[in-house]
Amino acid sequence: MSIKLYISPRFERKADLFDNALVSRLNDKIDRISGMDINTFLRQSNRLKSGFDASNELWVARLFNEYRLIFRLAENQSIELMDIVAYDDLSKFIRSGK
Repeated sequence: MSIKLYISPRFERKADLFDNALVSRLNDKIDRISGMDINTFLRQSNRLKSGFDASNELWVARLFNEYRLIFRLAENQSIELMDIVAYDDLSKFIRSGK
């Protein structure tokens, strides 16, 4: 079963800052993710932060060598795309608690 994607406003704002070539690569990658099974995608991802509320649990997945996708699980077979961060900035994202 395919993954249903929800896109956060923060994700949209970040994607709007990319140049056309990177936006094209991003769209291709999102299309591939949406065609995947949720369990397969989660096996390729890592948890960033967990707490008492599972709905706030954040995950990270590799988009490209230089960028990572931050997401959280939504409804059944769905994820919400929260943010795109440069690999070098990932530790800053984690420390900031966004």
